Amino acid sequence: MHSPPPTNRTFWITRVVFAVIAVVLSPYCYWLTTNPANTAENFAWTLAPRFSALMFASLYLAGVYGFLRIAFGREWHRVALLVSAILAVLAGLGVVSLLHWEKFTSDPLRIGIWSTAYLIFPPILLVLIVLNRKQDPRTPAADDVVVPASLRRFTLILGLVFGAVGAALILAPATMSEIWPWAMKPLAAQSIGVLLVAPAVAQVIALRESRWSALKLVTETGLIWFTAILVSVVRCLAEFDRTRPATWLFFAFLIVEWGMILWMYLSFEKARRSRRAAGTPPADHQPVAL
Repeated sequence: MHSPPPTNRTFWITRVVFAVIAVVLSPYCYWLTTNPANTAENFAWTLAPRFSALMFASLYLAGVYGFLRIAFGREWHRVALLVSAILAVLAGLGVVSLLHWEKFTSDPLRIGIWSTAYLIFPPILLVLIVLNRKQDPRTPAADDVVVPASLRRFTLILGLVFGAVGAALILAPATMSEIWPWAMKPLAAQSIGVLLVAPAVAQVIALRESRWSALKLVTETGLIWFTAILVSVVRCLAEFDRTRPATWLFFAFLIVEWGMILWMYLSFEKARRSRRAAGTPPADHQPVAL
């Protein structure tokens, strides 16, 4: 018996779940952005200094955008990469939460939302990925352009740098705190380490994906995230220890990664629009090997 052909549709339950998460996450994005010094009352645990709170606010801002795009999107291949990266972040924060459970708030609403997002939701998301994954036909969109393997390998290197730093924060938070650009306690260090692993996860998956249509959303989300982080750096510049070499390395990699994402987005969007205007078929009609 043959399986039905893939339809490239995102199942409605997936879209509904992400719409709900976007709604729940939006207030926390606002509270952390506007009042990062008051996490004892507006977050599941106390984050200090302000820049640590703004790291989460930046991720939430990008997350709300990405979640809404998933909720209103209909083609699975356009959102699949972002969904997989989200799963890695949520699962990682869930593990960190269990390791530091005593440090979390006793407020039932805030701890309930946090527990749902990082402990209950990851297994559900994994099931949704497995169900939706079969819907990807592995073919280019009508106006698609191919992202060269050489470029994907280069962006992978940048992602792995962030991933390596994130892994160090997760595995050795006390040691890393001694050289880190701003003051952090173990819970914050490990949580931010998980956030830094996200680019590595996305780039590893993207290494085998050549369709710009499949890479566009995660690129947009990354651009929002890194732009928000750079703005947060300006807001909290006094919180950085500028005598530490790690501070300048952090600034440099942020700028390089942001510049790379911006260049990639503008370049491939220009190529896509040119292809559409010219009515040129996709450069590769063959299924994309995954």
